[in-house]
Amino acid sequence: MDRFDAVVIGAGPAGVSSALFLHKMGFRTLVLDQATFPRDKVCGEFISPAADPILDELGVLSAIEARSPVRLRGVALSAYEKNEIQIPYPPIPGSPVPPASLSVPRTTLDALLLEKARSAGIEARERHKVDDLIFADGSAAGVTGLDGQKKRFTFRARLVVDAGGRNSVSVRRLGLRIDPPGPRRIALAA
Repeated sequence: MDRFDAVVIGAGPAGVSSALFLHKMGFRTLVLDQATFPRDKVCGEFISPAADPILDELGVLSAIEARSPVRLRGVALSAYEKNEIQIPYPPIPGSPVPPASLSVPRTTLDALLLEKARSAGIEARERHKVDDLIFADGSAAGVTGLDGQKKRFTFRARLVVDAGGRNSVSVRRLGLRIDPPGPRRIALAA
């Protein structure tokens, strides 16, 4: 059984960003994800203008900019390409440049963040599916699960961050899932 200051479940943008911030604060951090990277994932692939300072602080904004992403200055809504409404982003207080969202493929963003984390010394393990939380004194104190060879693992930590998304282990374990009424929703990508 290994011990870390922090274990982060999920190697997507939220998980790896959390790990990078924890690492900057001196935490010995482990990131676990069930996927193998790079991986394709259905998502909007647009990053809010408010994320630029965060990506800059994490040290990945320049790497994203080097890939010449599309910058959008607002939102456009249309109905069958006949009627269109364009809404510009509001100014960001204190920013000298107009706000613009980044269009970055998720595979690119995940790879840049994971590369940054590993180069900073953060341990990241792919093909590690967390299936339960360990509790001590009423708080999460670690995780258990299966690696890619179906071997059980246990990691203890002072802090557990679950950035595993809407079907994460903490949502299931703590009974936090709320199913909306009506038909199930699905996501499609073309």
